[in-house]
Amino acid sequence: MRHLLALSVMAIVSWGGIASAEEASEADRAAEARPERPRFLDLSLLSQADTILSGSSERNYYEYGVSWQLRAEILDRLTADLALGFSSVDIDLFTPEDAPFDARLHIPWRATVGCGMRLVFFRWKYLDLSLFAEVTFPVAGQGVDIESTEFFDSLALLNLVDDETIRSMVGVSHTWYRAEFGLTLRGIIGRWRPFIDIKYVYMPGRLDLELDGSLQPLLGMLDDPLPLSYDASFTSVYYALGFEVELGYGFELGLRVAASPTRHDGWLFVGRLVFEVPLTAQPRRNWPVQPDLYSEHYRRR
Repeated sequence: MRHLLALSVMAIVSWGGIASAEEASEADRAAEARPERPRFLDLSLLSQADTILSGSSERNYYEYGVSWQLRAEILDRLTADLALGFSSVDIDLFTPEDAPFDARLHIPWRATVGCGMRLVFFRWKYLDLSLFAEVTFPVAGQGVDIESTEFFDSLALLNLVDDETIRSMVGVSHTWYRAEFGLTLRGIIGRWRPFIDIKYVYMPGRLDLELDGSLQPLLGMLDDPLPLSYDASFTSVYYALGFEVELGYGFELGLRVAASPTRHDGWLFVGRLVFEVPLTAQPRRNWPVQPDLYSEHYRRR
């Protein structure tokens, strides 16, 4: 009788242990299947290179820039950026505002600051839709170097003067800022996130001339006074195609390119390359973590 009672107790204890182990295993599997909630805040540092090229019958514009950005991402929905960078610009003018000259201008590298924001307002398993805005300002230097000039009509006499003398008689300054607004449709395919941007660019700008007094007699010969301020603004709506790829552990690489027609039979090309480095531990991922098959095998044994 005692042996029968002992065997019964041992069977009950063993059954309870097996049931507890099965419940624990089911709980572990449920925890693994449950999606990880995003942290409140992720910080990262971005290195970015930009190119903006455009041309028309009035002027050509070539801008090259590099920047470093501090990015904060809140709940994987709202992203805010602060940027410090440098840009250089070349401008070709073709009889601007019907003035009798062509000119090639160079704006040396100068510091810029900027900020941006992006909000993901719709998300599905493999897609998301977001709104974004970016603003960039120069913070130092407005001087412009005159690379070359060619004068027409009553000013053709100035073609006899060398470029160095022209630079001493004419000073040019450039004031501008750039604002961009748009919508991004992005796919989420494992590590890869292809996307398309629809963007509106608003870039008001002016070129202002300062003339030496020695030019006044020659300018007095003109039928119409020579304008001393010229419109250098630029606006356009265009699309951009690109992709982002997560390299692992929060490191990301992104590429964006666009080419489209503009007003006055013009054209536009935009390129951007971004490399992102995480500043927070346990950076987010958009693809599932692969299971550890070696540990899983020995856990089952």
